[in-house]
Amino acid sequence: MIPKSHRLTRSEVDSLFAPQSPLEKSTSTRQILHTPSFFIVAEHREIFKAGVAIPKKILRRAVDRNALRRSIFDALQEVGFLSLPYLMLVSVKKGTSLLTKKEALTELSELYTKLHRSK
Repeated sequence: MIPKSHRLTRSEVDSLFAPQSPLEKSTSTRQILHTPSFFIVAEHREIFKAGVAIPKKILRRAVDRNALRRSIFDALQEVGFLSLPYLMLVSVKKGTSLLTKKEALTELSELYTKLHRSK
């Protein structure tokens, strides 16, 4: 699990989804990346912070959502996202039930390379 200081607050999540003015859109560092199981909204900042969103429609039981959230946070740490200066929200797509840690690692490593190249 990543430290609490590296997790997104509610206001930071809101800022990731706040509408931008046309002037900000041209200079924006916000990216949206997709894999079969995830989509990530990332914005270039000076430090790394991450959050994981799993809707109730995907996993009904809180125990299952929390277990998946923990495995995604662990995968983020293993892949090396802590070294990237991004605020990011990892959201699980519909159709994804229980995802193993190994599957999460492979998909997040793909996203890491995409983000690292665009840095």
